[in-house]
Amino acid sequence: PSSSAFTIDGQRISDLGEGLMQAILLRHQHQSDFAAANNVKIAEAQQVLKENGFYSGPLDGTMSEWTVDALRAFQQSRRLNVTGRIDSDTAQELGLQATP
Repeated sequence: PSSSAFTIDGQRISDLGEGLMQAILLRHQHQSDFAAANNVKIAEAQQVLKENGFYSGPLDGTMSEWTVDALRAFQQSRRLNVTGRIDSDTAQELGLQATP
């Protein structure tokens, strides 16, 4: 082959990397869509995290580093997938109710 591209099982590595990035982005989008579609509010999560001793920042509804850290600590304590995001399992464990 005269091509200088590296291949694995006949696929260019750049193609494989692109597929991996698409899979990662789709997973991230799915998690974000869950929060948006179910009207899960970050401020509500912050309030519950604060009540349970995981969060001490402002209840401002922003996904700050403090909020992400609090979510990770909460998820770890509940043996959930540690993402730092409000995914469906975390929302359920926090007791957040989706609004229709």
